[in-house]
Amino acid sequence: HLLPCVRLLRVENLVRRNRFLMRQAEIVDTNGASNAKLLFHGTRASRIDAIVANGLDPRASKANCVCGTGVYLAESAMTAVLYALGSSKPDAAPPREEINILLCRAELGVSATMSSVIDNARRAGVSAGSIHRPHERLENVLFDSARGYLVDHRDHPIHVVYDRDQINVEYVLKFAPER
Repeated sequence: HLLPCVRLLRVENLVRRNRFLMRQAEIVDTNGASNAKLLFHGTRASRIDAIVANGLDPRASKANCVCGTGVYLAESAMTAVLYALGSSKPDAAPPREEINILLCRAELGVSATMSSVIDNARRAGVSAGSIHRPHERLENVLFDSARGYLVDHRDHPIHVVYDRDQINVEYVLKFAPER
């Protein structure tokens, strides 16, 4: 479904931006390079003001998400629309209300695959859904984020970031419902 973008809002939150830049500098110092990407996050209109003021909070993710308590970000705006609709199916029904998508700069740092995070958690006797902190050991390597796909759809890559300071919300895109 193609949805028309009816509004594009630039987000200017200097406190959140400075925290992002400080965290990014720490990751670059540790890893020797940045792994920043522009990614999308779908959310309800009722959450926009709080997110703009306070940033994306990993604790707000649904309980028992596939790769733990983190902020789930998508490489595709359409994938973020699916999250905003509460669906993981690419053929979900078109929205009946305005959809809000955030365009975020995310510093991914060292990124583990979701399957390795899940396998490592199982070996440790822990539910992957209980992962809630970055830098958990994965085969003796610390990681800052996880990457994978939306319900085994290779054309819907997603990333999970566990530290809110690794994400800077830059734009809010508002899409009109299909009529």
